[in-house]
Amino acid sequence: MMQKVCRAVGLVLCIALLSTLSATANEDFVNENINRKISIANPHGVENIVTFKVSRKNAAAATYTVPLLPEDKAGRLAKASCSINNEIVRDLAAGKGDDSKIQVPLPATFTSGTIACQTIRVGRAARRPYPAEIKQLEKQRFLFESQTIRVRSPYPLQGEETTEIVLPRGKIDLLEEFPGVAVNGNRVTAGPYKASATTDDASQFFRVQYDASFPVPLARYIEREIEISHWGNVAVEEHFDVYNDGAKLLGEFSRLDHQGHNVPHAFQSLSAQLPADAYGVYYRDELGNVTTSNLWKPKNKKVTDLLLKLRFPLYGGWHIEWYHGYNVPLTSFVSKVQGTTDRYLVDCDLSHPIEILAEKLVIHLVLPPGATNVKVETPIKSRIAVDKMFRRYTYLDVPWTARNVLSLELHDVLGEPGSKSIDGRLRVYYTYSDIHILEKPLTVSATIFAALVTFMAYGRLSA
Repeated sequence: MMQKVCRAVGLVLCIALLSTLSATANEDFVNENINRKISIANPHGVENIVTFKVSRKNAAAATYTVPLLPEDKAGRLAKASCSINNEIVRDLAAGKGDDSKIQVPLPATFTSGTIACQTIRVGRAARRPYPAEIKQLEKQRFLFESQTIRVRSPYPLQGEETTEIVLPRGKIDLLEEFPGVAVNGNRVTAGPYKASATTDDASQFFRVQYDASFPVPLARYIEREIEISHWGNVAVEEHFDVYNDGAKLLGEFSRLDHQGHNVPHAFQSLSAQLPADAYGVYYRDELGNVTTSNLWKPKNKKVTDLLLKLRFPLYGGWHIEWYHGYNVPLTSFVSKVQGTTDRYLVDCDLSHPIEILAEKLVIHLVLPPGATNVKVETPIKSRIAVDKMFRRYTYLDVPWTARNVLSLELHDVLGEPGSKSIDGRLRVYYTYSDIHILEKPLTVSATIFAALVTFMAYGRLSA
C-alpha cells in the first residue's frame, strides 16, 4: 500500500515539475504583436509569412519556437526561411522529423525585435480544386482549409494579432464564418485579437472557396545530369514530366471551344531559364507536343530563356514529357581551389530551371575520369532523400578511368533558376591531375599502334 502511495506521489511531483518547466519555457519570450499573411494566389502552394514582434525575458533562452500549421491540414513543407531583424537565419531546425515547428537560433545580443518566418506548403492537403472535375469552359475553383487562422504560439501575447489572407481576384465564398473575419475584395482579414489563441480558437475550422483562374503546373519528376569534362566543357541534360494539377477535364476536349474562348487554367507554353553562357541548346519530345521553341537572352538579365510552345494545351490531369540539354564553359561550374594545383570545386544549384514545384528531383553529377578524394557539401542535408556515389563506364573507359557519379534525390523542390542563395547550392570538391586528360588519347594511340605492329608482324611472317 505504501509503495502505491509513494508511486502516486512521485507521479504527481513529476507532472508538477513538467508543468513548471513548460510554464517557464512559455515565459522565455513575450509576443508584443503577431502579424500573419497567407498568400493563396501562389500557384505553387500556400505561402505563409508570420512576423512576431518579440521581447526576450530569459537571457538563457537560445531558441525561439515558431509554430507551423498542423501537418495533416497544411500539406508538405517545401520551403522554410526565417529572419531576425531582416537578417536571414542560415541554420534552421525544420523538416528534421518534427514538421510542426521551427526552432530559430537567436544571437546572444538579441533582447527585442522582429522574427519573420516564411513557409510554402505544397500538395493537395494545402489547397485543392473544388470541384475536382470541371468541363472545358467552366471556371476552376479551389478550396483552402485551415484548422485555425490563429497563431498558436507557446508564448503569451501582450499586444494584437492580425491575419490577412490574399486570394486571386474573383469570386470568394467563406464556407465557415466566425467572429472577427471579413472579406474585402480579394483579401480576407481576421482580427485584431487581443489575447493568445486558446483551445477553442484552435477548434474553429476555416474554409474558403475561390476562383483560381490560373494553371497549376507541377513536375512529378525532374532528372538533371551534369557531366564535367576538363577539356573545357560541361554538358547538362534535363528530363521533365510535367502535368497540370488543377481540376481535371470532364468530358472531351474541343479544339473549337479552346480557340474561341480564353481558358486561363490550361497552359500552352513553358519557359526555362538557362545559364547566360549556354550554347548548343537542344530539346526532344517523343510525342511531338512541343512544336515551337524560342531562345533569346533578355537585356539586363544574366540568363538565356528557352520557351517551349505546346501543340495541345495542358488541362487539369494532362501531362507532357520532354528533355532538353545545353553546354556551358567549364569555368561556369568548376573553379580551382586557391592554394592548390590539383584540387577543384564544383558549385551548382540544387534546383531546376523552371519556376514550378518538383515533387521529385534527381541530380546526377558526373565527375571527370580520374577524379578522386571527393568531398560533398550541402547546407540542406535534411532535405536530401537519397545520397549515393557510384562509378559509370562510358566509351573508351577502362577500370582505372571510370567516372565517379554523385546522385542526389530531393523532394518538393521549388524551381529557383539562377539562385545564388547559399542554402540551395551544391559544392563538391575533388582532386584531379591534368595528366588524366591524356589517358583516352594515349589509349587510342596505343591501340592503333599495337594494331599496326600486329599487321606488320603478320605480314612479314606470312611472306
